[in-house]
Amino acid sequence: VGSGIQEVLSFVIYDRWGNLVFEKRNYIPDPTGTDGWDGTFNGVRLDPGVFVYMAKVRFIDGKEIQYSGSVTLADKVRN
Repeated sequence: VGSGIQEVLSFVIYDRWGNLVFEKRNYIPDPTGTDGWDGTFNGVRLDPGVFVYMAKVRFIDGKEIQYSGSVTLADKVRN
């Protein structure tokens, strides 16, 4: 696993009202990055907006670090 990550202990995403829209715990991340949030909730694509994420990661040296920030979900690109 890249960057010395042993395990993602928690990865959660909330909407701007504080509602949980995604949660995944205790997993080894896929190096391709395809195991994260896909912008949906209960199988339905969410409207564009800003969402807050929080993740707690354990590294191979045993150190645990909490990350947080925001991510913007944009309109789906149309051709």
